[in-house]
Amino acid sequence: MASKAKLPSKLPSLIPSPITGEPYKVSFKEGMLANADLAGITDHGIKEVLIDPCEETEKIRFQVFWHEFFHVFLFETGLHNLLSDKEEETFCDAFGAYLTKLMEQGFLQVK
Repeated sequence: MASKAKLPSKLPSLIPSPITGEPYKVSFKEGMLANADLAGITDHGIKEVLIDPCEETEKIRFQVFWHEFFHVFLFETGLHNLLSDKEEETFCDAFGAYLTKLMEQGFLQVK
């Protein structure tokens, strides 16, 4: 069993496409939670992920990061076409929580 690890204080700045490798830029945009009740959003047209930096903890920021990472995966592979919006959000939530837990347990690291 891996030891308990501390989450990094900084999110990765890029998410590579699983198909082309072309990166999505990860940026911060304040006020998304207050104005639109969004912690993060992915714009596939310009290949950018926006995350509200006002999230309370690194754990929540990483859960949002991995959630959006999975949106990139689903879109780039075309799998999003097989899911309803509710199903996609449910998978992305589960993926975000799971990968963050793996990081906390020391099984997964990001650069």
